[in-house]
Amino acid sequence: MIGSTRLPLAFDRRSPLERAWSIGQLRRLARRRLPRMVFDFIDGGAEDETTLRRNEEAFARATLAPRVLVDVARRDTGTVVLGRSLPVPLVLGPAGLAGLAHPGGEAAVARAAEGSRWDYNGEPIFHGEGEPCINGRTVGLGVYFGHDVGGIVERLLAGQLADGGWNCEAEFGSVRSSFDSTINVLEGLLAYERAFPSPTVTAARRRGARIVTIPAAFTVPTTRDHWEVLVRARAIEDQCFVIAANQVGTHVEGLASGGRSMIVDPWGLVLAQAADAQTVITADLDLDAQAAIRTRLPSLANRRAAAYRWPEG
Repeated sequence: MIGSTRLPLAFDRRSPLERAWSIGQLRRLARRRLPRMVFDFIDGGAEDETTLRRNEEAFARATLAPRVLVDVARRDTGTVVLGRSLPVPLVLGPAGLAGLAHPGGEAAVARAAEGSRWDYNGEPIFHGEGEPCINGRTVGLGVYFGHDVGGIVERLLAGQLADGGWNCEAEFGSVRSSFDSTINVLEGLLAYERAFPSPTVTAARRRGARIVTIPAAFTVPTTRDHWEVLVRARAIEDQCFVIAANQVGTHVEGLASGGRSMIVDPWGLVLAQAADAQTVITADLDLDAQAAIRTRLPSLANRRAAAYRWPEG
C-alpha cells in the first residue's frame, strides 16, 4: 500500500489588485467594484466611440516579439510620443472627474501633474498649453488645488473672440466661438473669479452673454413668495434675458412645484408668464434694446471687486 501525504495549500496573501498582471485583469476588477455609471464613464469613449474602436484595432495589430538570451542589466522604458521623448509610455490628462473612481483621485492627478509637461509646448501643466478648451479645464483644476494659474487666465482673456466666446481653432483663423471651448473656459474663469474676484474676469465671462436659462423646481410656497422677484433680479443684475422654466404639479411624493415659468427682459420686465399648469410660453427678444440698456446703465463694467471679497483672518 502506498501512502500519500496531503500537502498544505499555499495561499497568495496579496490583494487582487497586487495580483493583477494585465490591463484586462484590472478592467475586470474595476467592473466588479465600481458603480456601473462610473465604470462606463472611465471605460467608454466619447459620442459613438469611433475613436476608441480605432485605437483598440490599431493596438490589436501590434505584436510583441519576446527576445531571449538578452542582457537586461540596463533597461529602457522610454518612448517617443508626438515627437517628445518620454521616460515611460504614460501620458497624463489633468482633468476629468477622477474623483468618481477614488476619493483622492483628483488630488493624485494634481500631484502627478506637478512634475509633468504639456506635449504641445513642453510647459509645466499649470502653465497651460495652446488650446483654450484645455486651458479652461486646467484653470479650474489649478484653482481647486491652489496653483497659480493667473498666466493661463491672462492668455484666455487675450484669446476671447469678438462674439464673447472661445474656439480652439482660432489659431487657424476661426473667428466664431465654439460651444465646447466656450463652456470649458467659462467654467474655469468662474472658478478663478470665485477665488480671486476680478472685474476684468467678470466682464470677460459675461461678454457676449445675452440669454440665461434657469431650470427650476421651486416649491409652491417659494414660487408664490420668491420666484418672480428672484428671476427678475437675476435679469436686472446680469442685464440678460432670463428664460426660467419652473416645474409644476407633484413630481415627487409629498413635493409639488408651483409653475409660473417666466421670460424676463434685461430691464426686469416680464415678457411672458405661464399659468399654474403645463403649457408653452413665447416672447420676442429685442437684442438691440438689450445693448441700449447696457450702454445707458453700464453696471457690469462698474462692479467693485473689493465689495465681493471675503474678509481675511
